[in-house]
Formats: sequence, C-alpha cells, structure tokens
Amino acid sequence: MNVDWQSYLDGSLEGEELRQAESLLAEDARAQAEIEALKRLRSAVRQAALKEAVPIESLKRGLSQVVQTPREARPAPRPWFQWSFAAAAAILVLVMALSWFRPSGSPFGSELVAVNGQMISDPAFARDWLRQNASLGPVPMVNLAGVADLNHCCYGSGWACYEFMVEGKEYKLVIRERTEQLPGQKRLVDGVPFYVDEGICWSCPNFTYQVLGGDEDTRWKVAIEAAAQTLHRS
Repeated sequence: MNVDWQSYLDGSLEGEELRQAESLLAEDARAQAEIEALKRLRSAVRQAALKEAVPIESLKRGLSQVVQTPREARPAPRPWFQWSFAAAAAILVLVMALSWFRPSGSPFGSELVAVNGQMISDPAFARDWLRQNASLGPVPMVNLAGVADLNHCCYGSGWACYEFMVEGKEYKLVIRERTEQLPGQKRLVDGVPFYVDEGICWSCPNFTYQVLGGDEDTRWKVAIEAAAQTLHRS
C-alpha cells in the first residue's frame, strides 16, 4: 500500500486515504518506524533552519529541475518502503525549507524569515521568551487551550509569532507593530473588525495580529479566541 506520509503528517489526507494510513500505522511496524523518522526529521529541519540561512534560489533551481524532468525519464514508482531514507530526507528538507522561509500568505505581502525560535508549549514561558528576544516590546500572552495547542514560537525583523497545532494542522499567530492599513475585506464579528485575505487580521492599541495557515473554519476559531484575549491585553 502506497501512503503519502508527508501529507498524513500535514493533516491533509482525508476519507479513504486517511483510513488506509491509520490502518497501516496500527498494524505495520515498518510504517510506524517510518512515520517516527519523518517526525524527527521535520523537527531537526526546523531547528536547523532557524540557525542557518537557506540558499533559497539554489533550492528553487533544484526543485525546478525535479519538476521539469521529462516523465519518460523518470523511473517507475516504487512502494513507499523501498525508497531510500536519504532520498526522502533530501526531498523533505527541500520542501520544508522553501515553505518555512517563504510561507504562503505572509502578512501584508512580506516574507517571514525567522531569526530564532523555540519549541515551547507553555504560553507564559513563550511570552517571556519573545519579550526577551523579539524587538516588539511587551508581547501579550496568548493561551488558546481548548482551541489550539501551542508548540513553537519564533521572531524575525519587526515581528513575532506563536505557532499552534489543531488536529495536525499548523496555525501561525503573527504579531507586528500596529498599523492602520490592514489588507483584505473588512468583516465585523461581535463588533470587532477583522480583515480577511489569505489570513485574518485585526488591530489592538499596540499591535496588529494575523492568523495564517490551516483551514478557514479553524482559522476563524483561532483568530476569534486570540482576538478576545489580545483586545484586553495589548
């Protein structure tokens, strides 16, 4: 059985594909070992990416060569367990590096290039770490317990970010200095003005916030809960 384990970890498998993947994981020790190895690799890549700049243009050229390889020149597909781990690791590093350093839907059309980050699950500790390291001043604590699980925080030039997980999908809460011009279409929710484009934005007295990633319904849940907290603390 061929399973796209990368898609499984990203939470994008659905229906029969998801049931097949879960069934295989429950019964196959080789599949269990593969998924654990991929989890460790994803974590290692993220930590390495935060410490060292990635040559984006070189990575893009390499990806372009892979995409443009003629179909007839490609070998016949093999079952997932026959792929060499080194080849799988190289592809995963390429994909994750590109998605991390040039994320889809970056706030206000700019790039998010992290200077540093920490795997943190405690909201108070994450807040204190960002306040000590990011250049935004008193970043508020955001505790989305019951809605989303905090698993990482990071910062870059002029921004800080809490990263949450909901059912295997990642949601970024990006914090910037307050700006009056927010992108997207205005939408009132319980009297609070949100601005919606690729993410969901709102402003408080000191900061502007944007939620990115995941699916739209959960993105709104994360944004509404985060706004309820930040409107009182910013």
